[in-house]
Amino acid sequence: MIAKEMSSKLNQFPVVTDGQHLSEDDLELLCEYGEAVDTIPNFFLREYGASNRNWAGSTHSINWENLISDDVRAEVPEIGWCGLGEHVALEALKGTTNRFLTTRLKNYSSDRNNPLKPKGLFGPSPYLHFRQIASQRRALEANKVRKVCPQAVDSFLEELIARRELADNFWLLLLPA
Repeated sequence: MIAKEMSSKLNQFPVVTDGQHLSEDDLELLCEYGEAVDTIPNFFLREYGASNRNWAGSTHSINWENLISDDVRAEVPEIGWCGLGEHVALEALKGTTNRFLTTRLKNYSSDRNNPLKPKGLFGPSPYLHFRQIASQRRALEANKVRKVCPQAVDSFLEELIARRELADNFWLLLLPA
């Protein structure tokens, strides 16, 4: 998505969170699934030889039964507020009752940093964390409702893109200039 553009700014800190730094050019980089996007910079492949590694036979056998035997017996209660799967994540994002895009997005720009309003945030971030919904899908769906609440969508996209870019491209900040 934006990683290709950000990778050219190796020594710049790419995170901004005041909602004023997303440009139309940035939003043009937000593409639908299926469009070709070069996600691994060529210099990374060249410098670290990621494409030339032969991983066959390089791992040792792990006795998983011994490793997890103590944890299997431990009681961990099942959570009830978060379901499994992409369909549940999409329902949390754009469903019809008390879902983020349909009811809570309009106040996102004012409520996102208010600890007294916990529903001001997206909320079900486990869906993103455990890869049940992609950041790109969230951004695309939010962009569809831009006409209804443009300031809130801009704030949401700013947070989403800046945080995801930092998480995905933090290693770029560590490379020598």
